[in-house]
Amino acid sequence: MKSLNDQKKWQKLAWLFLLGVIFLVYSPGLSGGFIFDDYPNILEDENIILKEISWGEVSRVSQTGTAGPLKRPVAVVSFALNIFFTGMNPWFFKLTNIIIHLLNTLVLGFLIKQLLQVWHRRYGYKKVSNYSQNAFGWVGWLTAAIWALHPFNLTSVLYIVQRMTSLSTFFGLAALALFIQIRNETAWADKVRVQWWSLVSKLVLIILLMLFSVLSKENGLLFLGLMVLVEFFVFRFEIFGKIKYIWNRSFYFWASYGMVVVVASVILWNISFITNPERIYFRDFSTPERLMTEARVLVIYLRDIFMPDISVMSLYHDDIDISRSLLNPVSTIFSIFFLVIVSVFCVCIIKAFPIALFAWLWFLISHSMESTWLPLELMHEHRNYFAIIGFCMAISIGLVTAVRKFGNKLCIAVLGILFVLGSSTFVRSYEWKEPMTMSKMEALRHPKSMRANYQLGRDLLVAFDNGLKDDRVLDEATIAFEQAAKANFPSVGPYFGLLFVEFRRKNSDEEHVNSLVKKIEETLRTKTTEASYPAYIDSLLKCQLASQCRINDMDMLAIMVAAIENKSVFPVQKGEILKMAAQYAVSRGNDWGYAQELAEMAIQQNDSAATRIFYAQILKNRDKRVAAAEQIEIAEKLDDAKIYRELLNREKIILNPDVSQ
Repeated sequence: MKSLNDQKKWQKLAWLFLLGVIFLVYSPGLSGGFIFDDYPNILEDENIILKEISWGEVSRVSQTGTAGPLKRPVAVVSFALNIFFTGMNPWFFKLTNIIIHLLNTLVLGFLIKQLLQVWHRRYGYKKVSNYSQNAFGWVGWLTAAIWALHPFNLTSVLYIVQRMTSLSTFFGLAALALFIQIRNETAWADKVRVQWWSLVSKLVLIILLMLFSVLSKENGLLFLGLMVLVEFFVFRFEIFGKIKYIWNRSFYFWASYGMVVVVASVILWNISFITNPERIYFRDFSTPERLMTEARVLVIYLRDIFMPDISVMSLYHDDIDISRSLLNPVSTIFSIFFLVIVSVFCVCIIKAFPIALFAWLWFLISHSMESTWLPLELMHEHRNYFAIIGFCMAISIGLVTAVRKFGNKLCIAVLGILFVLGSSTFVRSYEWKEPMTMSKMEALRHPKSMRANYQLGRDLLVAFDNGLKDDRVLDEATIAFEQAAKANFPSVGPYFGLLFVEFRRKNSDEEHVNSLVKKIEETLRTKTTEASYPAYIDSLLKCQLASQCRINDMDMLAIMVAAIENKSVFPVQKGEILKMAAQYAVSRGNDWGYAQELAEMAIQQNDSAATRIFYAQILKNRDKRVAAAEQIEIAEKLDDAKIYRELLNREKIILNPDVSQ
């Protein structure tokens, strides 16, 4: 008994040590800044700023998200709370992310210990000894350590906006742990010993946790699939020690049959979309091409999980070649073949090593949303945040088993593995400590990435604007943007960047400026539309209105017309650009009549509250106050999330001073 107590004490110390090491490994990255999608989702979104801590304000902010179909209100509110208490300092945002990662580590350790207890009961002997209980604790600790220190998870922690992923994982893991606890009580326990009120309360809590997981990020829904996976492998639909039968077939059989039917139905329901050879909006690939490419992406993920090499890891993976056919590139067919072989192999050894198939299915289920036919970007490391847990568990079981079999000397090898993982993550974290350092490393490692090179050029311009007034900085920015323009999938963004560089020079080359403007027009008109088109144009408009950029008004109008005339442009984008054109007509030429025409065209393309408010302001300035008031009423109806509540109230007071707030 004394030995068991000593072991528990050592495990507690090990957990404290692990949490300290995790914080130490990630601490260099705390000084880093906002990057990429942090800007539109946090830094540039005034709507997520809480004016006070009240239910009304929290409810309003929760509906302002734009990152997913469900608006991800839980994550958005967490960002808003960060801003309310600590301002826009990225240090505190990243600190919050690290704390969430630490909580996930603790929950994961508890979950794995629980899972191993029931796993051992299914696949091992019935009575679990004290020594086995202690071993389960160490496997849980080691699984959490490998997972938490793995460099592949860094972007899920230090990339601020990916709190959406880590929060979703926290609630999902907690729900899964509670599910295992409930099933352990109901699968094998005596019916009379079950505390029904406790069971019901836990079920309600699981539902709430799953709701919070999905409302943090939609792929939280996949934890339902992981619950089903655990049910199939461990509990097998047993209730109070009995196997239930329907029409002389076990419920396990019918559940297996039902899963096949569900998966087949989902595929058949989406078959027209899956096989559609047309390019996806905002993407340079079709759905079949995406599916073929994802086979290669999954193999790359597996390589980076089992052979982590930070020299190929990156925030940006937009340089990956698209699979245009099974043989273009030829690695496509080999990747598909490899995935099939692994699947067959895991099925063949299921009796001897069921954990192999369990870990493999955990990985595939975790990628079933973001790595299949949904029209998302092709590759992101944060998609593996909870996908690698099954592999970490399988590796930990093997390592702990080896230590028990061959002696504690192998502990040095285990600690060596953790040291390699932790030091790799520390190096990546150190690279993220300062935006310029990170940008240079990202561009160095992925020279064919448009985003990596564009980010470097953008950071160099920021450095120039913040006091580093040296033409060599502008020369470096030019090289970065030119490299971005040569990327695998060129964008119009680098040409905007080159234009911004040119206008920062003391003597800009007018001929070069005209050449860039023509290139921007051509690209906007002919290239497949990017989601960033309105953002690029908006940046140029602000630069123009601030007199930093010096494009003549006809060229500015030509740029906007080129974007609108693109056949692949979305109505929402077209509406945004038309609204920008209307605002430009007012700001530069005080042409309210032309602005009204453009605003009416914008409403036809994208009828939004913001556009209606601007249209009302135009009508008001043209002395059409009754029509303006009607537009404000329409805007109020369109403003479901109450984002423009204060602005609408101000406009109503201006139109009718007798109207009270």
